[in-house]
Amino acid sequence: MNLVQSLAAAAAAIVVAATAGSPAPAQTMSQAMAETRAALTPDAIRGAVEELASILQQRYVFPDAANQYAEHLRSRAQAGAYDGASDPQQLAAQLTGELNSIHRDAHLRVTLNGGSETGRRVLRAPPGDDAFGEAQWLADGVAYLRINIIPGDDASKARMGQILDQYAEANALVLDLRTCRGGTLGVMDVLLSRLYSQPRQLMTMDTRRGADGGLEDFYAGASTMHEVQSAPRNVRRWQHWAQPTSPVSSLADARVFVLTDETASACEHLSLALKETGRATLIGATTRGAGNYGGEEAFGNGVFQVFLPIGRSYIERTGQGWESVGVAPDRAVAPQEALNEALRELNVAPNAMTQALAQIRAPRDTVRVDGAASPTRRYGIGTAMQVGASSLEVMEIAPGFPAARSGLQAGDRIVSINGAPVSSLSADQFSAAMRASALTLDVLRGSERMTLRMSLDS
Repeated sequence: MNLVQSLAAAAAAIVVAATAGSPAPAQTMSQAMAETRAALTPDAIRGAVEELASILQQRYVFPDAANQYAEHLRSRAQAGAYDGASDPQQLAAQLTGELNSIHRDAHLRVTLNGGSETGRRVLRAPPGDDAFGEAQWLADGVAYLRINIIPGDDASKARMGQILDQYAEANALVLDLRTCRGGTLGVMDVLLSRLYSQPRQLMTMDTRRGADGGLEDFYAGASTMHEVQSAPRNVRRWQHWAQPTSPVSSLADARVFVLTDETASACEHLSLALKETGRATLIGATTRGAGNYGGEEAFGNGVFQVFLPIGRSYIERTGQGWESVGVAPDRAVAPQEALNEALRELNVAPNAMTQALAQIRAPRDTVRVDGAASPTRRYGIGTAMQVGASSLEVMEIAPGFPAARSGLQAGDRIVSINGAPVSSLSADQFSAAMRASALTLDVLRGSERMTLRMSLDS
């Protein structure tokens, strides 16, 4: 049994045990991990590293950097630098660190894939279960919307349209992107269609030719994307436009403020587009600086995966994007003061604010949509529900909430909730379970499985 076969078998054993609704036998877990580590032979490791080198060389967005990545990996592998690896997760982390020491890319990372899928999965469009947070009036004529992620699914696009149309008569719109971690163009285009009265070019997007992994079909079907035929030989170039609704939304005349902090990826695309066209004032902190788009590509029989950046977005006028440098706000203030600053700019008197403002000033992952509590509101767990997934990655834990007190950590993977495997839960069931007064989570942290209990009363 080679490396990828053994890792796949071990990962499958862990997943089966973790989703069975009861704690996995220690022998099963330890046996699976022993088989995994035993498969890390020098020859197997070198084969996996060579496959990664080929993927990067053929499809990474910048050919020169791609060649440097590949040369480094092959040289290190030939010298035996990875031969002593005994833990696949540590090997993935080592590869990520080395690649980013050569050419930093905020999206480029190697992780374990669990053997669940092979091939390319470019342009992730995550489901919108936790995409939108609070949506409410702050004061007379002032609407507020928090966006946590920008999905591409039809249900999320419809929901965004409903929210915006509900506040169509607003004189000012505050878009809170401080916790917005990325996504794709679908929901973004719905938002942009309400904010412009005339078609407007926003961003140019260059994809390395031959590496699009489905981008051609994705862009060809979007009225907001126009392909540029005069692109360089090794590049497919697209212009991203705002296409107004017909009739034009009254929000096209509203003042727009964007709050920034840990804003990343597609959310930076949105921020820079609004700033560059003069459509919004950015208030807060410089964003994360993740400007090269792409998606996961599995390798090694689906055991490892690399998030592979295959394209870059930038302002055509300057040729500059935001990779590594972020998007600077128009008004730099402490992120927790960004909303206050926007309200001062709008001359909103304190006694004119709604009681909902206190909710918005709660910990950053407090999430509501029109008054309905979301899973992250009470326990302080930031995760994106993916229906049918065997586990859910914990992306963020809010300090001071029950989840933090229970010992749950970012990077943990939740495999069951109140005894039910997450793979068996619908989005509604997931939301209901996470709003319950008591919560029991079975969690994987690396190779260790644990049960964590928390309560809203604790």
